[in-house]
Amino acid sequence: NRSRKKLFHAVARSGGFGLLTRGNRSLRGWESLEITFRQDNLVQNRLLKHEDFVLQGRLHMAAVNSLKNLRHVSDIFVCFNNGSFALAPPGQPGCDCEMNEDNQDNETETTERSETSERSEGMAWGTAWGWDNRLGRDCEKVWGFGPSNDVLPRGAQSLDALYRDLQVTPGSHEMATQAVAQFNDEAFMQEDVEHLHRAYGLPIAKTVHVHGVRGTKDNSNTGGEGSLDLQTITALAPSAPTTWWGVDPWVIDGFMLAYTVDVNNHTSPPLVHSISWGDAEPLYPAAFVQRLDYELMKLALRGITMIVASGDNGNSAVGSYCDFVSDVVGTSEWVTSVGATMPSLDSKPYCSAAAFRQLGDCEELGQVTCSSQNGALITSSGYFSVYRPRPKYQDLAVNTFLQTSSCKPFPVCPVHNHSYVSHRELEEIKVPCQHIAKTGCSLSNLVQDSRAAPDVALPGQSYPVLVNKSVFGFDGTSASAPALAALISRLNGLQAQRGQPPLGLLNPWFYQVHRDHPQAFLDVVVGDTASTETRLCRFGFRAAPGWDPATGLGVPRFSVLRELLPSMNRMNCSASPPSTLLERTDSWHFLPWQFLPIAAVLVACGGAWAAAIAKRHNPRWDTLKRPFLIDGDF
Repeated sequence: NRSRKKLFHAVARSGGFGLLTRGNRSLRGWESLEITFRQDNLVQNRLLKHEDFVLQGRLHMAAVNSLKNLRHVSDIFVCFNNGSFALAPPGQPGCDCEMNEDNQDNETETTERSETSERSEGMAWGTAWGWDNRLGRDCEKVWGFGPSNDVLPRGAQSLDALYRDLQVTPGSHEMATQAVAQFNDEAFMQEDVEHLHRAYGLPIAKTVHVHGVRGTKDNSNTGGEGSLDLQTITALAPSAPTTWWGVDPWVIDGFMLAYTVDVNNHTSPPLVHSISWGDAEPLYPAAFVQRLDYELMKLALRGITMIVASGDNGNSAVGSYCDFVSDVVGTSEWVTSVGATMPSLDSKPYCSAAAFRQLGDCEELGQVTCSSQNGALITSSGYFSVYRPRPKYQDLAVNTFLQTSSCKPFPVCPVHNHSYVSHRELEEIKVPCQHIAKTGCSLSNLVQDSRAAPDVALPGQSYPVLVNKSVFGFDGTSASAPALAALISRLNGLQAQRGQPPLGLLNPWFYQVHRDHPQAFLDVVVGDTASTETRLCRFGFRAAPGWDPATGLGVPRFSVLRELLPSMNRMNCSASPPSTLLERTDSWHFLPWQFLPIAAVLVACGGAWAAAIAKRHNPRWDTLKRPFLIDGDF
């Protein structure tokens, strides 16, 4: 049995989890399964038969129900039965699986690799067979899809839940124009948007205006990014005229610069733009970053709001490694960077305290940092720029975090490796910055004076999205960004009713409101960035009171912000001009060739940028899909 591949995986569902397997061959050679697992530290046993497995696309799934939502399920084992057998007494493991020695070593190696940020993504699909000590049966350990291998039962992020979390009152008052930025071959179906609106009980969705490039089909191969962005923004701001703003990524200007130039060339572009795309900031030379910032600054001066998803891999805006890597768009001071949260019953620090646990589990639902180690499919990203200096509007909030952080000498915490970590080891953490220093830039220096992200966070887990009339559950800051964009469209509509200009650059207002009215943001104080979609990382930024690199200022409360909208005579923009970027890089001893004319740099590097384009906010979706509602259901 040691050479046999594992047959089953577990995926979260509302009120339980699903046991997944591929193909009919996995359902042969046994008559029934006894499955054993723990929730709330209590052992539970279930019996599954062949008829319990239902075909879902290319997978078969059996549902394990009647469990508590938002309580982790761990230690999942299945034993294979070929005849009658005696059920275990209640509270005792029915499948007492002892892993083969080779597999035990394999699991230990997996844990060690995850702690040192080197875990192979394919490791979880390796062998996992053992022998049942109770009845002498073949058995298998079952893992989830995240790095923690636990499963977190959870329901879908309903529209009512979003209204509650964001303190939004449903209504169809006048809303301002909005857009979602799209690249690559993303597509959407107007029918999917309309079907979701009907499912939510909303008015018939307005026809989405298409500007530029639109793919020919939308399916799981294109990632569903376009459908997620569009359906989220239109569901939360259903009365707002919405534009699909597509740009061909294979352009000499680099995909994001091409987008900002295209918007600036438009005589009357939408007032709010949601961007769920980006790339690693260190890949780009200073000349490109400065040029991008000029375009973003011009948009801000026109009263246009740019909202950018921070990323889905914790410390890194791109990829699935544990390096500290910032985003080329999200670290601009002219955009609002958005992280993600998730619901949890452990949203207060005391919930995990041993002394409090003696009184029982916490039962009050709250928001924590969205993280794969806690059962989400992604981990919200936070980082510091390698180029941009910290704008003045951030100084107070970020400096307060640096001064009060429990992690010293600077706010990076050892999280998953509890062995001793010296101050020197923390201070020697490097950030990739090949256009500045081949050996990397010191993270301890960047946190002192660099632009920090994210600025705020919004719920980013379990968004139901229709793709060709099939429903997927998406996690990602790609959901948080359009959710915030929809809120700003609502606020811009209120501004218009008051005879005031659109909000434009949000950050000076956000940080001022947080300083004077902290109740305008739900402070998220639990969670960290020390994981990716597939790995646990040794170090990360922890959530803390006030601003932090995990969730920014927290979750905006619409009901409070609408009462604090700025008036023209009180609006001011305290961001720095992009020229300060070159002053900063001069102090880092740039080479002369890096300051060639911008056009020459674009010609030389445009192809590489296009080839390296990264949908780093690739939202993760549950493996299963099922038919949603067909036309006849409406």
